[in-house]
Amino acid sequence: MRLRVEFSPPHTARVRAPLAPNHNDKGTAFAGAIYSALVLAPWSLLTELLRRDGIEADVMVYRSSVKFLQAIREDFVAECSAPSARRKLTTLPARVTLASGIRGADGKPAAEFRGSFYIRKRRSK
Repeated sequence: MRLRVEFSPPHTARVRAPLAPNHNDKGTAFAGAIYSALVLAPWSLLTELLRRDGIEADVMVYRSSVKFLQAIREDFVAECSAPSARRKLTTLPARVTLASGIRGADGKPAAEFRGSFYIRKRRSK
């Protein structure tokens, strides 16, 4: 899949995905790759915010929905910006709902994700 996660402080995560390893038989982005990038963006953002605050926690998606709005025919980027997310992580366990999206070459939404995440302190092994 060759996904690459990037952070733009203080509260944005982007997941870059090349089309070449993530295309289907029609030459467009495979729905599974699109979904993976969309869910990874908010998960990565939450994980990074916790790491920055020195909190060892598990982040799990427990509910999600995705809308595929147009075919993606080029490399794509899933983005999640959540200015209020850090406030919601002050007390664990916590439940946080975030959104992410991918824009097509025309600048219009190509895919949209909304997911609810459960965050708990990491258990000792």
